Amino acid sequence: MPPPGDENAVAAAGAEAALREQVLRRVLSSDVLNTVKVRAHLRARLYAELKGGRRPGGSPASAGPTLQQHVLNCLVAEHLAASGHKYALSVFMAESGSGGLPRLSRGDLLRLLGVLPGTQVHALLALGDGGSAATAGGERPSPDSTSPASTHQTSLAEAMVAALGRLGGHISTAAAACQTIDGAAGPAGAAATGVAPSSQELAARLSAIEEEYRRRSTQQEAASAAAVEERMAEFQRQCEARCVVQLAEQLAALREGELTAVRAEEAERYRAQLDGERAALAAAHQERQAALHRQEEELLERARRQQRELDGLREDHLRRMRAEEERLQAWKADSEAQAATEAAAARQQLRAAEVAAARAKAEAEAGERRLAAALEQAQQREAAAMRAQAAADAEVRRVRQLQSQLAAALEEQGALRQQLAAATAGHQAEQAEQRQELAALQREQARLQKAAAATPAACLSPDGAGRLQAAVRRLVARADELQAEVEASRRREQLWKSCAAEAEKLLSKAAKGQDRALQHSEDLRLALAAAAREVADLQSQAAVAAAGLEGPAAAALETTSREVQRWQEDAEARVAAAQQAEADLRREAAQLQQRALANRTGTAQGLQQFSSISHEASEAAAAEESESEASAAAASADGTAATAGAAGAAEQLQAAGNEPSTYSIDGFVTDESSKF
Repeated sequence: MPPPGDENAVAAAGAEAALREQVLRRVLSSDVLNTVKVRAHLRARLYAELKGGRRPGGSPASAGPTLQQHVLNCLVAEHLAASGHKYALSVFMAESGSGGLPRLSRGDLLRLLGVLPGTQVHALLALGDGGSAATAGGERPSPDSTSPASTHQTSLAEAMVAALGRLGGHISTAAAACQTIDGAAGPAGAAATGVAPSSQELAARLSAIEEEYRRRSTQQEAASAAAVEERMAEFQRQCEARCVVQLAEQLAALREGELTAVRAEEAERYRAQLDGERAALAAAHQERQAALHRQEEELLERARRQQRELDGLREDHLRRMRAEEERLQAWKADSEAQAATEAAAARQQLRAAEVAAARAKAEAEAGERRLAAALEQAQQREAAAMRAQAAADAEVRRVRQLQSQLAAALEEQGALRQQLAAATAGHQAEQAEQRQELAALQREQARLQKAAAATPAACLSPDGAGRLQAAVRRLVARADELQAEVEASRRREQLWKSCAAEAEKLLSKAAKGQDRALQHSEDLRLALAAAAREVADLQSQAAVAAAGLEGPAAAALETTSREVQRWQEDAEARVAAAQQAEADLRREAAQLQQRALANRTGTAQGLQQFSSISHEASEAAAAEESESEASAAAASADGTAATAGAAGAAEQLQAAGNEPSTYSIDGFVTDESSKF
């Protein structure tokens, strides 16, 4: 149950919130805000009109009043100021258009009205305010002044009305004598007799006097106008200096008067509204407080009822606690007996644990010794792996040297293939020439055989026999040359075959070395994998051993485990490097095999072309031999002796052409005799 102070604070806060809400609702429901806004707007419009010189009706002011209108406006303004009609004065000055013009003093007004100094009227009007020094000096206090002296000031209009009243009741008269004279008498007679002039003379004199008065009046008016203009300019300069001060005084008076009245009126109205709201809120507060009191009574009654229920529950709980306490005492006795039994069992278990700890310590020491031995074996295997890695690196270097030698051999084989192509082209050209020569010789032989068959040897002339022998000698020499060229071609062929075989041997040697290097790298990778597995086993054993160790032994074991882990990472890195090197070697081997296959194909094509050319030459020689045998069978005995040398040369050429050429490149055997 909360304390009464908190309840009062909560009630006060709720009442304050309700009061604020009700006041806000009343202000919004009533038109107070709108009225204040409208009045502020009207006041701002009034200030704008007063400053801008516009009439309240909204129509623009005229170009400006004339001098006569300005004099009248100044008289009225002075009268309103003297009477204390400040609001009417402000409205009149704005509507008349004289608000922006300088005010005229009483002396200026009298001069503009034609009241000359020294006259009785001037004396009455000038002293109409009781003979104040300010009025006599041409300066008057501000009409907006609120001093006590200004409240008793008499305006010029009032002074004029009073002066006219005084002058109207006391008309000044003067005695004047007039004497008529005879109209017949002349001026001389009048002067002589001393009698007044006639009416005509008086009229003439009056006219002259009037004319003189008119002239003087005109001069005086001109002088007065010039003086007024000068004074007006001076007044303009003086009044411009006073204009700002007067406007500020008027605005201050307006603020002090109108705003004070508006504030007072609004304050009174709001005070009345606030009193009504306060009364309503007080009634609402009383109602709410009564409701809160009723609610408080209900809550207190409910709290008392709950307290009675809690008292009953407390009694029940106490009874249950007493029963529970008795049960706990019995359980405590049983627990103490059981604890004694368990303590004895725990002591036995402790002794067994000490024995087990000693046994575990001994096992840990044995595990450390085994771990040290395993680490030594791992180091030995690591050294062996390092040696194997060095051997593999040396083998890789040797394979690379073989690959470089193979590349040089392949380049040399390419050069030989180019030479073979050039030699093949030259051999083809030579064979073409030899065929032509052979054809010519065959034709010559046929002609000679025909001639020998037709003419007996005894009938031959010495010149014909000599020519026949010379032709036979040429045929034999040409056959010898052809045989020498065939032998040279065979030697070149053997040279090319030996170069191809050497290149094939180098390629086989490089392939075998590469296979050995790959096999060695594979063995090294397997050995490293086995070492990694052994390291993992050692780590697991070390972890098992570390589970039962503490102190320096555990730290040493952990350090050893880290070293083993680092060695395993190094081994894995070396395995990855070996795999990368293996992949590079396999790629280089594939490239070399492709190049060797291309070289073997080119060499085989060149040799096949050479063999085809040789076979064509042998066929041509065989055809010539058959023709020679046919011709020799029909020739005579004498012709047979003459052509024996040519037949022998043809047989030698045929033997050279029919001899089979056999060569082998990388297991590819070509036998021309079997092909053709």
